[in-house]
Amino acid sequence: MLGWLGLILGALVVIGALTSLWSRLGATRRAHAELRAERDGLAERAAALQAQVATLSQEQARRQALERQLDEAQKLEAVGQLAGGIAHDFNNLLTAILGNAELLRMRPDLEAIREELDEILRAGRRGAELVRQLLSFARRNPGQVVPIDLHQTIEDSVSLLRRATSQRIFVHVALDGESPIIEADPATLENALLNLGLNARDAMPDGGHLTFRTRQLDHLLDGATPAGAPADLPPGRWVHLSVEDTGTGMSDEVKAHVFEPFFTTKPLGKGTGLGLASVYGTVKTLGGRIHVDSTLGQGSTFHLWIPLTDKTPEIVDEPDPNDVVRRGGHILLVDDDDAVRQVGRKLLTELGCTVSTAVDGLEALDFYQEHRREIDLVVLDMQMPNLDGQGTFRELRRMNPAVRVLLVSGMAGREEAERCLSDGALDVLSKPFRIEDLSRAIARYGRLQRSPPHITT
Repeated sequence: MLGWLGLILGALVVIGALTSLWSRLGATRRAHAELRAERDGLAERAAALQAQVATLSQEQARRQALERQLDEAQKLEAVGQLAGGIAHDFNNLLTAILGNAELLRMRPDLEAIREELDEILRAGRRGAELVRQLLSFARRNPGQVVPIDLHQTIEDSVSLLRRATSQRIFVHVALDGESPIIEADPATLENALLNLGLNARDAMPDGGHLTFRTRQLDHLLDGATPAGAPADLPPGRWVHLSVEDTGTGMSDEVKAHVFEPFFTTKPLGKGTGLGLASVYGTVKTLGGRIHVDSTLGQGSTFHLWIPLTDKTPEIVDEPDPNDVVRRGGHILLVDDDDAVRQVGRKLLTELGCTVSTAVDGLEALDFYQEHRREIDLVVLDMQMPNLDGQGTFRELRRMNPAVRVLLVSGMAGREEAERCLSDGALDVLSKPFRIEDLSRAIARYGRLQRSPPHITT
């Protein structure tokens, strides 16, 4: 009996021990499960943290890229302000030089020095082209902005480039889709394309391939900026124009300065350093973006993004270039530069006009108030002290809503010029102007009556 009792007690002890062991084993398993769950949670949090770090790194890189773009834009803007001021003064000087040279060339008694006068005119026009490029960089010379077919402009530019490049350079065109319509000054845009093409030509002394390629991007949405496009490209309809060459390429140091005015890698006397600077200014004037991809020894690609427009190009009948008009009429010439006033008065007198002059907007308003019935056309400079061209035009319109005003400027801002044109000004004549320019303007806008030439001051 006692034996069985001992066995039962021993079994109970064993059962108790096993129960305790099983309980501890269950606790251990639960602890292991909790540890695994915590480990998995830590792993998930670590992955999320890594993703956040990667996102922050990308955002930091993007922010640094935008800061570099901003710094570059501010630097170029400051240089552009300086360039624009210099260009304005040079345009006035060139207007006087070219105008007086043209007047001398028209005199039959100076036939013996005709060759020298022609050389003065050629040099002056080369100087005017340099000034025009400076103003393009400074974005102060938008020209006559109209809807144009970009593909047609590219075709026209390529036609000129093929005649200006060697037979070892092959020029290709790869145009995407229907003709993209943009708003630009045709001559300024064509000059920008030619500058890009000539820059590529100079980078391929042993020959190569030059390609103009377009791609239209419709209705971009925020966050859907295409690969390679600038990070600050706004939503809208754009055309992407790339100009690719297989030339010598550029180092990072050269790329950092490539759009700066007067920067050039060409030998002394072989380049002005204004070609790509003027391209930069032209693209910015259009509200576009531009940058260059290049590797030394592997060619370069200039990327231009230009906004599209829904407007339709107009067909404009140009005046006969041989129509040098000599018809009478009374013109009020307003300019603060004495040399420009003098040469302008002489050129207009040569065209058979009666000419009165004013040194600024205030004097012009006083004269017009007294002689408004005699004045057929006001030729008005946009940049003047005391009262500028825009303010003068506004006051003239108050005096006489039908006043006929031709704007003249060497650096007219796009907004100011367009505002005056939308309010009724006839056109903008760019300095330095020639006698043919004045003749065509009078032929188109003057509607002047014949009267004997007379000069008043």
